[in-house]
Amino acid sequence: MSLRANRNTPAWAALSALLWASCSSAPDLALPAAPIELYALPQRSPFDGWRDKPRVSFERDLAEWNPDLSPSSLTPEGLESLTTSLSGMDEPAIRAALLLAHSRDQAAADALMRRLEERVEGPLRNSDSADVVAAATLATWPEGERYGDRLVALAKGERPHPDLEVRVECAAAALARGRRDVTPFLLRVLRAATPAQREDPPDWATKPTMAWSKSRAATALSAYLGVALAFRAAASYEDQLKEIAKLSALLERP
Repeated sequence: MSLRANRNTPAWAALSALLWASCSSAPDLALPAAPIELYALPQRSPFDGWRDKPRVSFERDLAEWNPDLSPSSLTPEGLESLTTSLSGMDEPAIRAALLLAHSRDQAAADALMRRLEERVEGPLRNSDSADVVAAATLATWPEGERYGDRLVALAKGERPHPDLEVRVECAAAALARGRRDVTPFLLRVLRAATPAQREDPPDWATKPTMAWSKSRAATALSAYLGVALAFRAAASYEDQLKEIAKLSALLERP
């Protein structure tokens, strides 16, 4: 699995298949009182060589680092190292985002959210990959309801994220958390580059390709509606419009 390059098979897509760990059970209140830390979490540091080891080695070590995604606490040094690398817009930034996600440290989730709210648009097509990972992570983060309004603002607010792919992933994350108010934006993405955009014009700068954004928007809407993904970004206008109409009709149902 590659961490980079092909947006149709990005490394962060594996995040949606993970089962998030639940919180520890409550302590037995019948036990004698004792000065114990009821909710002490194991501390973790990023594994050695995470920035520059071969990709296959990184992916193996990441899978073994916190395999059951149990809640933990990053060491202060580890958290600082990962959050600093997150702004790099390079492969170490993607790796840092993945480590923050796998740590299940609430401070890591806050760091990922702050990174998104910096609203940075990179100079290259692939500069946004770490931000896409960050948004995808927040779709299913436990106790992530606090991020709903902020994800919506990044997707369709008065000051959305300047990178369209990140906007789409923020919208997908918000929708996964039940925020239906992002669906008009996702439908607008699907209508882009078709005759339907005359009635629902894009509010973003023209992109050389919309394939990834349209495919991701369709995937998010189909998952929310509980229907099979049928939209294809490379299909004819007629086929695209037909599938958009189906999704729109399903969204209008009570």
